[in-house]
Amino acid sequence: MEGHIPTIAALATGVVRVLSDDAPERHLAVHSGFIEVAPDDTGTKVAVLSDMAELSEEIDLARAQAAKQAAEEALRGDAEDTEASGALRRAEVRIAVVEAAATR
Repeated sequence: MEGHIPTIAALATGVVRVLSDDAPERHLAVHSGFIEVAPDDTGTKVAVLSDMAELSEEIDLARAQAAKQAAEEALRGDAEDTEASGALRRAEVRIAVVEAAATR
């Protein structure tokens, strides 16, 4: 990200892939927050600020799959259920993070 313009932006629930020269690639499930990109003495610094971030190895895949099924069932009963929609998105992201980590 060398030369990136300074930026502060909102993050939605999603997968964050962390790349570093001195560490293996990591995947995290991030559930909203902010990202800041800023120059520093070594090039560019990226900071992710989130209420909740889960590393792939911290995620219980069976629990995420069960949460996804429960949210889908709730949405079949009420397609406008925003709580169930959020739960579905979080479950899908957790599953995606585990799957991404398994393929590296």
